[in-house]
Amino acid sequence: MWTYDYSAETVAEPVAIFDLFRDVATWPRWNPGVEATTSRR
Repeated sequence: MWTYDYSAETVAEPVAIFDLFRDVATWPRWNPGVEATTSRR
């Protein structure tokens, strides 16, 4: 199985990073590896 790791340093507060990950609908805007997302709610 292939794995991929990436890391970066930032001055952003952890809550700002968490907010980006929590808002799944915006992932394609800031992560070019994501073409689309859907919700199962």
